[in-house]
Amino acid sequence: MASKPKRIYITPDADAVMSKQSNAFMLKVALLLIGVMGGVFMLYSHVAIAPRYRVTINTMIGALTMLPVLFWWRAMVLTLLPIGRKLVKQAKYAEAVVALDPFTRLGNRGFDLDGEAHYLLATAYTKLGQAEKAKSVADYLLRYRSRHAWAKKWQEKS
Repeated sequence: MASKPKRIYITPDADAVMSKQSNAFMLKVALLLIGVMGGVFMLYSHVAIAPRYRVTINTMIGALTMLPVLFWWRAMVLTLLPIGRKLVKQAKYAEAVVALDPFTRLGNRGFDLDGEAHYLLATAYTKLGQAEKAKSVADYLLRYRSRHAWAKKWQEKS
């Protein structure tokens, strides 16, 4: 029986990088949660007044746990930018779209501080003949990153 071929999402090299990033992210999150749960158990089992303040304690623990997770997620998403940049330079536009599309997701838009990812994605969509998608991405770039060089470059190009 032949084995099922491995699915490639972007390119083999990019997939290897992202797989490594994803595995590191999951390991960090798991270790953080194990440490936090151990600390919570110790707190509740050794501090007599802790149950009275459980809402406050649990809220603070949740907030302090999410902060590193958000930073790690941001680092993982930002790994896609150099991959997308390289793919656009190589004229591999379909692959570039896959690499850069996460920057259009609501929670990830803020990670593209200067608009480069949106500029590259709009360029890739344009080269693929997907004018509506290119316009949507470019509209975001021009509205929310208008002061940056990538927005100005898009305006000159259009």
